Amino acid sequence: MKKLLIALFVIMTGVVVLAGQQRYTFVFRDALVTYLQYDESTFSIPDNFNLLWVSGAKSWYVDEENTAFPFKLVDINDFSQFSLKEIYSNVFEIEGRQDILFYNSRISKWCLTDKKNLDSIRSKRTLILDAQGKTFIGLYASGNWKNTYEIDNMGNFTSKLEINGVPVGETRLYLVNSSVNISSGYYQQEALLRTKSIAYAADSSNSYEAQVQSDTLFFDLGMVDMNSEYMALTADKFKLASFEDRYTVNPNLYSNITDPQPANIIRYFDNTISNGIGKDLASGEVWLMENFDENSFAIKKGYMRDTPKDSEAWINLKSSWSLKYKSTITKDVTYNTTGGKDKRIMQIKIEFQNTSSEVYKTRIYLSQPGITLDSFTNRGVVSKIDNKSQGGIVWLDFDVSKDCYIELNLSVEK
Repeated sequence: MKKLLIALFVIMTGVVVLAGQQRYTFVFRDALVTYLQYDESTFSIPDNFNLLWVSGAKSWYVDEENTAFPFKLVDINDFSQFSLKEIYSNVFEIEGRQDILFYNSRISKWCLTDKKNLDSIRSKRTLILDAQGKTFIGLYASGNWKNTYEIDNMGNFTSKLEINGVPVGETRLYLVNSSVNISSGYYQQEALLRTKSIAYAADSSNSYEAQVQSDTLFFDLGMVDMNSEYMALTADKFKLASFEDRYTVNPNLYSNITDPQPANIIRYFDNTISNGIGKDLASGEVWLMENFDENSFAIKKGYMRDTPKDSEAWINLKSSWSLKYKSTITKDVTYNTTGGKDKRIMQIKIEFQNTSSEVYKTRIYLSQPGITLDSFTNRGVVSKIDNKSQGGIVWLDFDVSKDCYIELNLSVEK
C-alpha cells in the first residue's frame, strides 16, 4: 500500500477550529460529517455546522441566543437574474447591493436584510452537556468528493480524489462511497447507524486503501490537515499489463433501432493483481491521456462504474464515427410453460455498417435476469466469434471489417 501523495493545489480559506481531543471526519458523496471527542460541559456549534448527534453524555440540550433584526419577505424567483455568492448554507450576498438574501427556517420563508445584519442571521448555538466518560459530538456540513482517473495508451493508470468541504483542521479522514441524504436538518436513521459503525472502526493506519464495511466502500486517508475547502489528492499509480478497446453495442429487447446508431467505444481491463491493480475502484470520471509533442494531455472524458477487485473494469470513452449498427426484432413470442412461468422466445438481427477500412474489435452485450443465448448465426463476420455468454448475460466478441450482421436466438424466462 502506498502513502497518499498530496498533489495539485488547495484553495485556502478560514479554517473552522473545532475543539476536541480526537476528530474523525467522513466525507460522503453529499455531505461532510465530523465527530469530536469532547470532555467539557459546553460546546459552541460553529456557524457552518449543524448538530447531528451526541453519544456518551447523560443529558444534553442546545441553548440558542437569538438577536432581533429587521428583514422583509421576498419571492426567491425575483432574484434569478442576480449574481449571488453563497456565504454559508442558504445565506447569499447579492453582488452590487448591500442586501443579504437568506432562508428563514423559523418561518420557512426567503427573506432580505441589510448586510450589517449578517452576524445576526444565525443564532449563537451552545451545546450544554452533562458528560460522563468518553463523549462524541457529531456535526454535519456541506461537502462532497469524487474520483477521477487518468489512463493513457501505454497502460499508465492514475487514481485521483477531489474533496470539497468545510475545513476542520487536522482530522482522521475517511471518504465514504455512499450518500447520507441529509435533508432539512434530519439524518436518515439507516445512514446514521451505518456511519456510527464505520466511525468506531478507525485504527492507527495512515495508508490509503479501499475497504468494504457494512456493504459500503470507504477509503481511509489517515491523518490529514483539512485546512481548505478544496483538496486534490493523487491516491495511487498503476501500470496495466493489458487492456483493450472494443466497439460495444447493446441491442434493445423491446423496440427496433431503425436509424443507425454509433457503437460505444469501451476500454476493458481486468482489475486483478496480475494485471497491475487488484483493488476496489469506486465509480468516477476517467480522462484518456494522449501524447502531443512529447507531452501528455487529457483529450477525452469517459466514466467508470464501481469495479470491485478481481472483476472487469469498463471505461466508456466515446461514440464511434465509423462503426454503426441497427437492430430488428424478427421474432417475439411469449407462452406459458408447464411450470406456470412465462417464456419469451426472440430473434434479433443486428446489422453493422463499417464506413472505414479499419478492422474493429466489437462486442455485443446484453444483461437481463433470465435471458439465455440459445444460438446465433452471422454473415460477413471475418473473425471467429468468441461466445462468453452465461446465465443472464449475452456476450459475443468478434471483429468487424466490413458490413455484416449477426442474428441472435434468445429466450427469456420471467
